[in-house]
Amino acid sequence: MRCALLVLLLAVLAAGSHFRGVTISWSSDKNTPGLVNFAFRVAWRLSSSSNGCTQQRITDGILHGSTTSDDKWSTNEDGELSTTQYYCTDFSADEDWATGGNTFSYTFNDNRTREV
Repeated sequence: MRCALLVLLLAVLAAGSHFRGVTISWSSDKNTPGLVNFAFRVAWRLSSSSNGCTQQRITDGILHGSTTSDDKWSTNEDGELSTTQYYCTDFSADEDWATGGNTFSYTFNDNRTREV
């Protein structure tokens, strides 16, 4: 019974969220030491977005998202790497979701391990 109640509670909490998830991947550039190429995808509830993902915005290639200092890809060692702005690529008004992504590159000056 406790397990079923916990699952129900988690389902209710998840239903109230606008954020659906994010993935980030990276690869080192074989020709340039320290250069790392990043790619990320983000998903959210379409009805929660104030700037709205529409077919026209996808066609026009409009960047979405914030440029504030709180919304940056960063490391403790290097500080800001890039903004988290993204291009909307897909959406469903019927299912109330949208996804998008972007890429960026950054050159690290040493071989230390970092958390992004």
